[in-house]
Amino acid sequence: MNSIRKFFITGFGTGYLQPAPGTWGSSVVCVIFLALLFLLNGSGGGAGWELNAAMGVIAILSTIGCIIWGDFTIEAFGKKDPGQCTLDEFAGQAVTLLFLPIGEPGNWQQHLMAVAVAFIAFRLFDIIKPPPAKQAEKLSKGVGVVSDDIIAGVYASIATQIILRVLVGL
Repeated sequence: MNSIRKFFITGFGTGYLQPAPGTWGSSVVCVIFLALLFLLNGSGGGAGWELNAAMGVIAILSTIGCIIWGDFTIEAFGKKDPGQCTLDEFAGQAVTLLFLPIGEPGNWQQHLMAVAVAFIAFRLFDIIKPPPAKQAEKLSKGVGVVSDDIIAGVYASIATQIILRVLVGL
């Protein structure tokens, strides 16, 4: 049971990858987003609500996992918010990708640029942790593990929306 929990808490093992396990964890969510976009565009359908639903599910399930397994995570890795735990990055990156303007259907240059901006924005806000993200990290147990990433995801989403909609025109 512990190995199964570790597998999920470490974001399918990305928490063990070096350097920067959080970056690896965030990249998994971006790959899932792009894979779904490819599958949805390939089927002739749009990629609107389905992508948002998928990112919402990832954000919710990752958040719940961090909260439920918070005690286990802290005990297993001996730190309040250990670098090996990348499930919190899954939640924050998914929040950043919600309602992402992806450009014209089938324009992969625009799609990749949009996801890259969202990825970079989340990583920056997750590392910098502007208030109240830094303070949220001090909350107890699993709530503290994931809340700073959710806040960073909201900040990154706002920045990404401004960059892509206002500056780039997507």
